[in-house]
Amino acid sequence: MSEARTKWLQRGILLEYFTIGWNAVEALVAVGAGWFAGSIALIGFGLDSVIESVSGATLLWRLKRELVGVSKEQTEKAERTALLGVGITFWLLSGYVAYEAIGKLIAKEAH
Repeated sequence: MSEARTKWLQRGILLEYFTIGWNAVEALVAVGAGWFAGSIALIGFGLDSVIESVSGATLLWRLKRELVGVSKEQTEKAERTALLGVGITFWLLSGYVAYEAIGKLIAKEAH
């Protein structure tokens, strides 16, 4: 691996640590405020931040794998695994929002 590639990977890893931290704080604030206010939208926003943190963590894992020098095939497999994980978390979020929205609609709540 070239020195330039190593430098970019290290920079990407540093940025991912920042992104994960930022999104974790954002998730805590939004979910807490949403819970307190009874707002599905705020909770959904907070859960989206959790998903962004998971996405960041999977990307961090993938970048670290490449940095330690795994093969191209292993790097590609890590990338596919990361994409699958992110996709699953988005499906879970959509399920939560649908469940809450349908429940509020049936109960005729105006939150």
